[in-house]
Amino acid sequence: MTPTQAPGGAWHFPTGIVQPESHTLFQRQPGVLTLTQGHLPDPAALTTWANDNLIRAIYDPTTQRTVWLAPIRIRPCEPEDAPRAARVVEQVFTDYNFTWDDSDYFQDLNELPGSYPDGFWVAEQDGHIVGVGGLELHPTPFPNPGQLIQIDQETRIGGTQGELVRLYVLASARRQGIARHLCDCIMNEARNRGCHALEIWSDKLFQEAHQLYEKLGAQCIGERICPDPDQSPEWGYLLPLNSS
Repeated sequence: MTPTQAPGGAWHFPTGIVQPESHTLFQRQPGVLTLTQGHLPDPAALTTWANDNLIRAIYDPTTQRTVWLAPIRIRPCEPEDAPRAARVVEQVFTDYNFTWDDSDYFQDLNELPGSYPDGFWVAEQDGHIVGVGGLELHPTPFPNPGQLIQIDQETRIGGTQGELVRLYVLASARRQGIARHLCDCIMNEARNRGCHALEIWSDKLFQEAHQLYEKLGAQCIGERICPDPDQSPEWGYLLPLNSS
């Protein structure tokens, strides 16, 4: 069975139709389509089409069931995911010999996903959460584009409307495009929320992450000391959000 695309952009199947929808955080994700009519065919029949069109999942709102067409599942974090999501961050901190404790710096991870109401995602592989990342919008856009500024006694990047936060992937799951997929979800949601640029603050030791940010078009603006238990030095990036 070969799906065909109508002039309006909807994909047509013999027994159903899927198309982009924007009702929920998950439905807005890149690579997620929503079943709007009929029934899905055997997912195995969609593998080639899904790969060619970068389709990762099809969501059926009637049954609230998701048909996954990619081995790595990127989805919004649920409350029951919080302990496993926090363990991803803890493991990365352990790998880099960073301090992990019960300080306020980690409090957000105890309250997922509510601590990031603008969006927080997990990457799941073989039933295990292997990566996380989130979006935090500023209460008001920051002034002075492209400059380091002080907001509430903290160094921030001007000209941004939000921040890409808590992007971590387990070492065992890297080099599979997981961080890129998480970034795509975060950037896409930020665009939907009217953002034109995000700031990213990243420990200076995370060199692979810096390479990814630069491939996405981010520009290093400056540095600061992170308010983590180790007072780690960070690079700050400005990430423009061009229309996708």
